[in-house]
Parts: sequence; C-alpha cells; structure tokens
Amino acid sequence: MHLWAPRGMICPIFRKNRCRLLPYVVLPEDIAQLQQKVSELQEVESGLDTGNFNQLVQELQVSLERAEYVGETIRQLLGELLSADSQKKQIKGTAAEQTDKESVVQRSGNEEERDGSIHSANESPEKYVSTVKNCPATELREIDFAGTSVFVQESSVALIRELPPVKQKEYLKNSNVPLKDFGGFFRGLAKQFKGSLANISDKKLKKLSLPIMVPSGLSLSDMPDVNATRLVVVTNGHWNGVLLCSSVTEKPVTMVKFKKAKNGDFVGIGYNEDDEEFNVLNCVSVLRREGFLTMV
Repeated sequence: MHLWAPRGMICPIFRKNRCRLLPYVVLPEDIAQLQQKVSELQEVESGLDTGNFNQLVQELQVSLERAEYVGETIRQLLGELLSADSQKKQIKGTAAEQTDKESVVQRSGNEEERDGSIHSANESPEKYVSTVKNCPATELREIDFAGTSVFVQESSVALIRELPPVKQKEYLKNSNVPLKDFGGFFRGLAKQFKGSLANISDKKLKKLSLPIMVPSGLSLSDMPDVNATRLVVVTNGHWNGVLLCSSVTEKPVTMVKFKKAKNGDFVGIGYNEDDEEFNVLNCVSVLRREGFLTMV
C-alpha cells in the first residue's frame, strides 16, 4: 500500500483506536522499490555511491519513524545497507594494504639487486667493508691483558699507575678503585687526571670510586686479570672507569691506517707507518656498559 499526501496536507493513520497525524508523506515510496534500491547498491563492486547511499539511508530513517507498521522491514533494510557499506570499505582497505605490501617487497627486491651489483663489482661484501683506509694520525697506547695486546686512544687515558699486590686484591674483591688512594698530603688529586676528572675538586674526588671494567672480544676472559700489575683510568666525557692489566707501554704509537673488523668492544685493526697491526679497543663501548657517570 502506498500512502501519500500532497505537500502541506495531513494524512491520518488509525492504529489501535488512536489517531496519529503525520506530515504529508508516510513512506517515500513503496517498500518493494526500497528493497530494489538496497539490492542494487549492494551489488556495486566499486563501493556504494555516496550520494545514493546517503539519500537512501535518510529515506529509510524517515520511513522508520513515520511508518511503524512496516518498521521492522525498514529496519532490516537499513541494517543490510549499512552492513554492505562497511563490507565494501573493509574489502577496499584490505586490497590497498595488500598493494602496499607488494610495493614494499618490490622495493626491497630492487635494493637487494642494487646491493648485489655493488658487491659483485667489488668482488665480495666482506672485502669491500674491510678495506684498509688511511686515517688521521692517531696516538694509541698499548695495554697487555694476560698476553693479549690491546690498543686504546691516548686521549682516552686519564691516569696510569702501578698496582701494589695488596691493593690489587682489595680492588678485585670490591670490583672498584677508590680515587682517594691516588691522593696524598703533598700532592693534589685532580691535577693527576686528564679529562673530566681534572675539573672536579679534590674533596669530591676523594669520595668517588671507579668500577673495574673488562673489555669483551678477542677471546678475552670475562674476569679481570688476577696477575695485573698496572691500572689504567680511561675516560670519555663524564664516563670513567678502570682497566687492570699486566703492562702498559711508556710511549704511544701512531696509527695512520685503519681497517674495520668488529669483535666485541674492538672496532678494528690499526696500522702504523711500518704496517704493523694492532687491535683497537673502543673505550666508549666499555665505558657506556660498565663505566661510571661522574656528574659532580
């Protein structure tokens, strides 16, 4: 049944012996036509037409409010329409996501091809990465850890001292070195150090202890050298720590070439002018892992 009234007129509907007065239109059109519209919009593969969709939703909502006797049918149609729109958007989003993934895979493949060309041009990735290169003249100090020679930058060395046997046992037991042990009645403490420790007052330095650090790599032991006879205070910025070793050379050597060869805390191999090789320790790596941040 199609109920309508000209614009501006009122159409009465009787339900349960009550009279309700509704504005000019009870239903926008026949229920069969609404069903046909919903079906047509659901069948559109590229998504629901925004204009038609919004118009039909509005018509169904108005019909739902104004026609209680067919409300359940309209409610069902409205639910189907909204569900269809949601499914179309979900399918469209999934397709777009799949396209993006394929694009990323393609880009990765192109990059691998590009890298393969570079490596083949240089014979092998390992040979290309580990090329010996000239570097600015850099002074390194040789330190011996139980028979293994390690070289650290001279600029990282803050203090070198002999290690008396009694103090060695005490330091190893406590895993730290009190800085007050380097002071004395007639000698200042701060002026003995290089780096940030030199800027701290003697009074504050005497209250500090630095941890004993153990470098990793080159098959070094995980424990400090129990036969250590020297200690080296190393520094980087406000990070400080102590290395216990068997010996320390009196004079530094000069590195003029360098080859990357990562091994634990070791960054590579250095060369002097006579092409002698030595393992270069990255003090920053050790300090950030085991050192002490002295912000006083």
